[in-house]
Amino acid sequence: AAKLDRRVILTKTGRLFAKAVKMGLPCYRVMAAKATDQVLEVARLFRIPMGVNQRSARCVKCNNKEFEKFGREGAASLVTEKELRLHDEFWQCTCCLHVYWKGSHFKNQMSQCEDLGIAVQNLTVR
Repeated sequence: AAKLDRRVILTKTGRLFAKAVKMGLPCYRVMAAKATDQVLEVARLFRIPMGVNQRSARCVKCNNKEFEKFGREGAASLVTEKELRLHDEFWQCTCCLHVYWKGSHFKNQMSQCEDLGIAVQNLTVR
């Protein structure tokens, strides 16, 4: 899928890197140890503008790009009661059906973006 979509596989492991190279797949071996340094390394190398673009969001489970948005009513059978109490917007991957919401993980990711100097704008998912 990476080759068809003209994307590059990023990895820290030599084994995956060697396998990708052997298969003729575009691949880059990230050298930085810390996650924040890895982001900066990749952004600099590939000249990626540092910003959050929700339109290019992908499911972390299956890499799908399509999400369905719904409220508490639609999420009642999919998440815990605690999540229903705390959040009113949910998104579900249309492929693997994984459910997302703007919880602590989301807030931590946004905080890391701010630490890196990444512009965080337009935080609505389709």
